[in-house]
Amino acid sequence: MKVPEISRLYHISKEHIRKIIRRFNEEGMASLKPNFGGGRPRTFTEEQRADIVELAQIPPKVLGLPFTSWSLAKIKEVAEQKKLVKSISVETIRVILEEANITYQHTKTWKESNDPDFAAKKTNPATL
Repeated sequence: MKVPEISRLYHISKEHIRKIIRRFNEEGMASLKPNFGGGRPRTFTEEQRADIVELAQIPPKVLGLPFTSWSLAKIKEVAEQKKLVKSISVETIRVILEEANITYQHTKTWKESNDPDFAAKKTNPATL
């Protein structure tokens, strides 16, 4: 097929088709492989990422914080206060933790009771 026919058939400009043909003639089949740029470079170093992962694995109570579990917003706040990073988004923290295979876990808690049979009822609710 000629360039104008290809242009009409695929709705691509003639200049672009000529560029593709010229590149194919110079490089052969390798010219057909996609040429991805790789995207934007990472904003945070591997050391900063490791520090955030480490922070997320430390219970907040150990650090003297007044809560029992982390949220992404709390990790962001503490990471910025401790100067692990200058500024970071909650979404970036989520991505870093996901890459490190750290998932959010809901903790199961039991309320305290003054019932002497509480322990037995908790382990075997069928005895009620």
